[in-house]
Amino acid sequence: LFSASSIEPVSIPIERRMKTFDRLISAPISLHAVVLGESLSGFLYSIGIAFVPLIAGLIIFGTPIASFVPLIIGILLTSFCFATMGTLFAAYPTESPGDIMSMLNLVRLPLIFISGVFIPIASLPSIGQIVSYISPLTYGNDLIRSAYQGHTHFNPFVDIAMLCIFILFFQVLQTSYTNDGMNKGSGFSKNQVACRSCYTKVTVTITEARYNIEQNSLNNININEEYFVSLCFTDVGSCLGGSASSTPSV
Repeated sequence: LFSASSIEPVSIPIERRMKTFDRLISAPISLHAVVLGESLSGFLYSIGIAFVPLIAGLIIFGTPIASFVPLIIGILLTSFCFATMGTLFAAYPTESPGDIMSMLNLVRLPLIFISGVFIPIASLPSIGQIVSYISPLTYGNDLIRSAYQGHTHFNPFVDIAMLCIFILFFQVLQTSYTNDGMNKGSGFSKNQVACRSCYTKVTVTITEARYNIEQNSLNNININEEYFVSLCFTDVGSCLGGSASSTPSV
């Protein structure tokens, strides 16, 4: 839970501060691939952390495992699920990791106490059991416990299905939220109609986006394209064409 969801809330704000995240999302790859790649970093880190106590338990303490299949599936799905949750929180537009970690801890800490980690779900009060059903940790914990105890609170296929649903939900939501944040700095959509001065649209859009990104502006500036083909600049021309070579010097 904590290792899988801790990488992106730290790395992505730092990438924003260094402007490397802006370069990444402007690369010729889909936003889904960018978001998935960020989630995979937390997933791989969590897997490495999870296998340390697992191997120590087997070799040093001789901990018996009833079945390795639910253990491996549980570790993989739970790690990836919370990695996507960490990426979702990291989509919040900030350059400070502390801003994200403070919000994330408000969610992660309560999950430990309502997901059957310390108190079995069957021993929780009715309201606690209902709340536990909306926690992804409930299903990951149940699946991993079955590898040691040989039985589960839910059907193992229910655990797997719910973890997959949470993964899909976090992945779609974080992609949508990240896309909204990108649109806030991308400038306004341009429609040149019959102006035949498309080069001004490109120049203005890039200028607007550059300003919004550099200034971290949530309020898009809107530069008028007519400025570049104004009669005030006789060497540029008019709206019916103008001079593309002269526009950048204006």
